[in-house]
Amino acid sequence: MSGLPAATRDWLTGPGLTRLWQGARRRLESNGVQATGSLRLTAMNAQERNDLSLLLGKPLTGAAVTVRLDVLDARLRASVAGIGLRQTLEELGPPLTDRRAARADVAARREQVWSSLASSLDASPLANQEWPRQWYDLLRRTGVPKGVTPEAAIRTLQQAVQVLTALLGPEGN
Repeated sequence: MSGLPAATRDWLTGPGLTRLWQGARRRLESNGVQATGSLRLTAMNAQERNDLSLLLGKPLTGAAVTVRLDVLDARLRASVAGIGLRQTLEELGPPLTDRRAARADVAARREQVWSSLASSLDASPLANQEWPRQWYDLLRRTGVPKGVTPEAAIRTLQQAVQVLTALLGPEGN
């Protein structure tokens, strides 16, 4: 159920604002879902200029305009919509994805693979040998194969340390 009045939703989803919402969505998803920075729209047609003029509350005459996202956010909050840019985008389309946070999460999960392997090696009887550190460095440079989840990589590498310990550890020699 939408929080926007039907007439407001209809106007906001009109063709004159489509590029604005697409650009704003891309911008917010890339900058931590914050209504900061600006968005440049070029080659605007008459309907886009008119609708954006109405939304921003100022006349636009050129074929290009730069829209400050904090100003757009404030205008939306003060309008009939009564909600900010982020909420408006989510009302008009799918939920926003914080791509910056998603990239950080992927990097943290990837780092967890290597810290887990280092811990497994350090806790094993192989810790005093030189080759396990070289093996670790080689694996780290090579990376986890595409399609292998960090959880599966951790599990597999821990099993590999157990097998190598059994085969090459102090009692395995």
